[in-house]
Amino acid sequence: MLALSTRCFFERPVTTELLLIVAWCVFELWCVATLSKADMLAEPWPTILSGAVLVFSAINLVCYVLYYRLPPAPAFIDGTVPLILAGIAATMMVAALL
Repeated sequence: MLALSTRCFFERPVTTELLLIVAWCVFELWCVATLSKADMLAEPWPTILSGAVLVFSAINLVCYVLYYRLPPAPAFIDGTVPLILAGIAATMMVAALL
């Protein structure tokens, strides 16, 4: 569905990054659910982490769509945003476990 909408509505080539964005979101949410079920995350961390992952994934999708429409320097910055957000999410996960 995302691949089709990316190709048809946003006129962007479908690349591996789309799969990576979706897989990252699913795996992060799975980690939050597993840690929560094992009582390793105190409230309100599961809600905070899940919300952050969903917001970060939405931002990553926006960056994904915009990447090919930007000049080289802004495209480079746009391409680093998902990496920065993944680092923030990992830091939040560690903070929640401490």
